[in-house]
Amino acid sequence: MEREQRIQYSLDVIRAGDALLAVTDAYRINYETLGNSEPALHTHIIPRYRTEPDDKRGRVAWLAYDWKTARQFDPVQDGSFVERMRAHLNLELAA
Repeated sequence: MEREQRIQYSLDVIRAGDALLAVTDAYRINYETLGNSEPALHTHIIPRYRTEPDDKRGRVAWLAYDWKTARQFDPVQDGSFVERMRAHLNLELAA
C-alpha cells in the first residue's frame, strides 16, 4: 500500500475503535493488524470490558478465549449494535 493509503487505513481503524468505545461499555480497545498469514492487510479490533474475569481481562484476547465456541454474529440479535455503530460513524463523517 502506498503511504497515503496506509494513513487512511490507520485512520479508519481508529474511527472504528472510537465508535466501539462510544457505543459499548468497553473500557479499552485492543488492535491487532496483520498481513503476514493472509495476503491482505487486516485489523482485528477487540473491545475489552471490566466485566471480563480477572484471569482473562489482562491477557491477549486470542489466548484468553476459545473463539471456536464463541457466539456467532446474528443479524437480528446484533442489529441494534450495527445500527448504533453505523450512526456513530456517520455522525463522525458529517462533522
